[in-house]
Amino acid sequence: MVDIKFTFLILLLPILSIAIANILRIPIATTHIVVCTIIGIGLALNSLNSSKVIEITIWWVATPLGLWLVNYLIGKYWYIKIINFLASHSEEQKINRILQYLLISSGCFLAFFAGANNSANAAAPIVARGLVSASDGALIAGLFMALGALFLGGRILETVAKRITDICLIRAISVHLTGGLFLAVASLYGIPISVAEIVTAGIIGFSCASTGFSRTLKKTSVSSILKFWIFAPLSCVVISYIIAEYFLKA
Repeated sequence: MVDIKFTFLILLLPILSIAIANILRIPIATTHIVVCTIIGIGLALNSLNSSKVIEITIWWVATPLGLWLVNYLIGKYWYIKIINFLASHSEEQKINRILQYLLISSGCFLAFFAGANNSANAAAPIVARGLVSASDGALIAGLFMALGALFLGGRILETVAKRITDICLIRAISVHLTGGLFLAVASLYGIPISVAEIVTAGIIGFSCASTGFSRTLKKTSVSSILKFWIFAPLSCVVISYIIAEYFLKA
């Protein structure tokens, strides 16, 4: 069973990181923060499952790159064709209505698998302590994820929705569907990946397709996101390792 001190550490570091990210309006990869905190503790305890860490890391690199590539290709080569096809086959008002329904459905699809994959971020420490069952932990995590989105999600939504690129209905549907599919596959394999990272990567892909790579990377929001994605997880590994070592020697 996980020591109570380490349980608090696994919860505290991500909370602080997420709070800072919200203040900075950066969509942080919560999954990475939690898992990297656990990795730091595992290193200190000399009980790290290296093969699983490598497997997770490969997924972490592959999934945002995959989302970026798919949505870049859609934005670069198929976006205009889709618009022209829709415009030639139906009235604008009817098209907008259909796309709105698709957007809501695809958003629910993404949210469903986001809950399936990301609820472990908050629930894993208390489940590891044996305080609640896995199903109860998932239920508790889902409830508070919903409350967090309701009361504090606006700042991050503004960054993702407005500060990277213009997100029309077709682009949003594409990001939702591709992100949901990646989350579904990862969930089936039991791999925790970041919904914030893959969705943002998909939006950046569309931005690169419409405005170019250099202009996208020069945007303050994009550069800040990329820097934080690298800095925050590595910091959590180092900090959790140092604190865990201190606990072990105390």
